[in-house]
Amino acid sequence: MNFKWEQAFSKALLSCVGVLGLSTTLQAGPEMAPDSKDKTPRFAFAYPKDLHLANPRDFFFYVEGLALQGMESNLQFVVTNSVSTPVTTLNGSLGGFGQGESWDYNFGLRAGWGINMNHDAWSFEMDWMWVNVTNSRSYQAGTGATLPVWQINDGTTFTSRGSSGANWGCTINVADATLAKPYYISRKVIFNPNFGLRFAWIDQDYNVNYGGTNASHAVKFRAKNDFFGLGARMGVDTDWLLGCGFKLYSNISTSLLAGWFDNAEHGAVPGTAIRYDMKNKPQMVVPNMDIAVGLDWGTDLGNCNYYFDMRAGYEFQMWWDQLNMRQFVSGGASGNFTNVPVQGDLTLNGFTFRIRLDM
Repeated sequence: MNFKWEQAFSKALLSCVGVLGLSTTLQAGPEMAPDSKDKTPRFAFAYPKDLHLANPRDFFFYVEGLALQGMESNLQFVVTNSVSTPVTTLNGSLGGFGQGESWDYNFGLRAGWGINMNHDAWSFEMDWMWVNVTNSRSYQAGTGATLPVWQINDGTTFTSRGSSGANWGCTINVADATLAKPYYISRKVIFNPNFGLRFAWIDQDYNVNYGGTNASHAVKFRAKNDFFGLGARMGVDTDWLLGCGFKLYSNISTSLLAGWFDNAEHGAVPGTAIRYDMKNKPQMVVPNMDIAVGLDWGTDLGNCNYYFDMRAGYEFQMWWDQLNMRQFVSGGASGNFTNVPVQGDLTLNGFTFRIRLDM
């Protein structure tokens, strides 16, 4: 098991400190009970959030559209060399995903439902998020040449390629089961600490083609990097009431997932016997953090039998240590190969829009 305990512990500790720091800075001030005719200031706090529906069924559901930019670190796949016919000299710069080009935005979906319980005004919620990320990049040699980074070489020198291209895809499925207690800490702030379980299934595919002067010089690299994990999650959601149904929201949560990777890599030079196939199945504890901010608006419907809510915002997700592959690096003129680990972090950020109905 290849796991850096110090790094994971520090990341998880910083996440927890952020959540606790947010909770301790929110203090109740001199307020009065909502809808009270008594205008005398008082320290009233910790009363449950209640929508005051006429015939509450204590049930809610929502659907949320996502437009997220998925990024994975350490996915460079080519060196653009300034020397037109390199042999043993390498003089260039890395190219590939995240190198001077913007990552693409991709659409996703989040759906959830929940119930408000009579037991101390707790709420229980389950939700599922799906995002399918696709990106592609290509490079032409121009006056120089492109050199493979994910490669097995077909000679003893740095072998140039006329063109190089890669596709990276990532399908993300995340399910949460959360127990929470939303309550007022003042007339204008709603505090919702929560904890629960998180399940994540993240599949990544990475395909690189290095073209040559003929088919026998082409190099193909194929890899999959799949993750399956389950762990604990905790967080704090906060609503800041502005009036007229509007409010600002700020949510933060963190989780630690015990997970398993299923990785496979394949490299080959067509028309030759040069090829390799490698599998790797490490077990790791993976930290994760989510942050979301935005604007919300809600109103009563049907003689206060329903409450309709809309929100638009921006969301960040950080998944540490999601890329766990091995890279074969050519030794140039010596013809030797070095097998080195390559790790990367997966991040998502982008726009969200949600509609919710309470009944």
